[in-house]
Amino acid sequence: MSDYPADLHEWVTFDDEDGDTWQFDLTFLTSNYGCIYGKGCPGVFTELAPEYEHGCCTYGAHFVDKEDRQSIRAQIDRLEP
Repeated sequence: MSDYPADLHEWVTFDDEDGDTWQFDLTFLTSNYGCIYGKGCPGVFTELAPEYEHGCCTYGAHFVDKEDRQSIRAQIDRLEP
């Protein structure tokens, strides 16, 4: 069992001059993660489909739990048309 919290992330949030709020996951952005998109990842389908050019991002982002979904829903309420 890890001694680290399940959500060990540092975030930075700021408002731009247009009033839009931007939030970035600094833990991810400063990590050693490196997307190999276009450098070998054939995607996640059961059969190769390079013509889609999706790489590993076929299904997009996922929520990790109910709290994660609720957090996003709270941000949606802040969106304007």
